[in-house]
Amino acid sequence: MRSLLSATAVLFLLATPANAKILAVCGPFEGYGYYDEGAFVPKGETGWTEDKIGIGSTSITEVDGKFDIIFSDVASKNVSSRADGVKVNLISINNDAEIITILVSYPNVSIEIYTYNVIMKKFVLLQTKFNSIINKSTMMVADCK
Repeated sequence: MRSLLSATAVLFLLATPANAKILAVCGPFEGYGYYDEGAFVPKGETGWTEDKIGIGSTSITEVDGKFDIIFSDVASKNVSSRADGVKVNLISINNDAEIITILVSYPNVSIEIYTYNVIMKKFVLLQTKFNSIINKSTMMVADCK
């Protein structure tokens, strides 16, 4: 898994604009999700379960003062949240720039809050999916390089 993450990081660097500052390359994510009742989650099967994003990586970048979340999948295809037309907003940076929190909003689909701890090299994802085939809320953590 470590070699997959390293290879993904190299491909990410090759596909990133020259003026982009790469703050972290992170993954895999592990944590817990709460699944709501719906078409694919029958009544009585709602609740908490282990959850993960085990393949690819998630990166945080800054270009001209604007932050972006970039996903790299198993095929090493990089997908920029901003380029996809998603709203990406900085929520906060603490005084020492040690903790950065970013809100990513996919209209009528999901809301994601990413918190990157520079000192601990940890990336926390809080995500709520709605109007989806599977509605859920998750909290996951990943180590970063």
